[in-house]
Amino acid sequence: MRPNLRQSLGSSNVKNCGTVKEFAVVYEHGPGNWSAYVPDLPGCVSLGDTLEETEKNIREAIELHVEVMQEHGDEIPEPTTVVSRVAVWAAEVGKGGVVHGHRAYFFINGQEQGSNTIVLEL
Repeated sequence: MRPNLRQSLGSSNVKNCGTVKEFAVVYEHGPGNWSAYVPDLPGCVSLGDTLEETEKNIREAIELHVEVMQEHGDEIPEPTTVVSRVAVWAAEVGKGGVVHGHRAYFFINGQEQGSNTIVLEL
């Protein structure tokens, strides 16, 4: 494992080595592993068996990506990606249907068969 910046320079020198940039990371859970990518650093991706491993791997990938960009004289981009979550209401409604908002869309074998307005009584 390669030393991080703090280990390489000593903690007292880290404040003098440049600016800190905070990049957004998107994590996705696949069938057999986790993946991560950095939208503001195209090509900066990583994988892991667990979320924790993937977090560690993407941090190292970001450090290496930035290091290579600096070695080539490339400007490190300013992070511009904003990540948030949007909550929407969705509930199962019978076999093969999902309620999305006030409409229910029905699917058979992945093909939409139609939709109906749903009235809920509370």
